[in-house]
Amino acid sequence: TELKVVVTDVAGNSKTSESIVITNTKPSLTVTSSIAENNKKDGYLYSNGDITVTLKVQDENQLTSLNWTDASAGEGSVVVTNNASEQSVSDSITKASTNTPGSTRTYTATNVYGLTTSVDFKYIFDVTKPTLAITKYHKAWTNADSL
Repeated sequence: TELKVVVTDVAGNSKTSESIVITNTKPSLTVTSSIAENNKKDGYLYSNGDITVTLKVQDENQLTSLNWTDASAGEGSVVVTNNASEQSVSDSITKASTNTPGSTRTYTATNVYGLTTSVDFKYIFDVTKPTLAITKYHKAWTNADSL
């Protein structure tokens, strides 16, 4: 919605303001990762190495920030350009040295009007190598087993 203010004095002189844009459109934000989707279970992405997260973000007016919070890693931000163009930016989640329970990194895009969009990225670091046990099996041969 666009609004202009017109002021007129008693002599009939008028002045029109610049356009004022009223919007309630939030930024758009999508998140993908460098890890194959088949590494997901119960909504969590499993990884044994660093994770690169790709974020596509855009606002019809002006994007002002892209921040994240994560109970496992604190909080931070991803550098974006303060404009209305679609941007593709990356964030890196560093591999933990031990197995981690489910973690969630919440990305929040904010526009010039303070409207926000948030997206959760759920991940688990599984750095323990699998174990393999081979059990020896021996069967006594009988005449019934002969060729």
